[in-house]
Amino acid sequence: MATGLSVEFHGIGKSMSREFPHRPVLAVAGVVFHRGRVLLIRRGREPARGQWSIPGGVVRLGETLEEALRREIREETGVEAIPLGPVEVVERILPTEDGRIRFHYVIVDFVCRYKEGVPCAASDALELRWVPIERLGALDLPKETRKIIEKAHDYRGTAGLTFWPLDRSQESAERDSPPS
Repeated sequence: MATGLSVEFHGIGKSMSREFPHRPVLAVAGVVFHRGRVLLIRRGREPARGQWSIPGGVVRLGETLEEALRREIREETGVEAIPLGPVEVVERILPTEDGRIRFHYVIVDFVCRYKEGVPCAASDALELRWVPIERLGALDLPKETRKIIEKAHDYRGTAGLTFWPLDRSQESAERDSPPS
């Protein structure tokens, strides 16, 4: 009977390649805001190696979207963030010249609020910066990424959410310990 199991569960539990995958790869990314600034990373791997982006990565089997988001932001930046809600779902399909699919991601982008942590580039990030919203134009930021950041920035008004904690003791703690 064991032979039936290998056929029945073929592919389950095996890691799928992100490059030339056999199906779309589910990923998450977080637009993390703090004091009028957004947390950006310079990507350390393909696709878009060397470009500025928002932190994020692939959802692992058994993780919720929010668990994956918190983990990826922490691994790439050292920052703990609080997801406030999804703002966009993006399909990133990058074919080769001969038409094969090199990368295919379905990315759920979330708006997040900074909670704590000392930012430092790690994992897949070559560099990171807190960038004031009004200075996004100074970076070589992909047009799609800029649109997602702007949508996330506007999100709080349309959803009735705030990026600031309602508990005044948390607010003063954040004010007294800004990120680097």
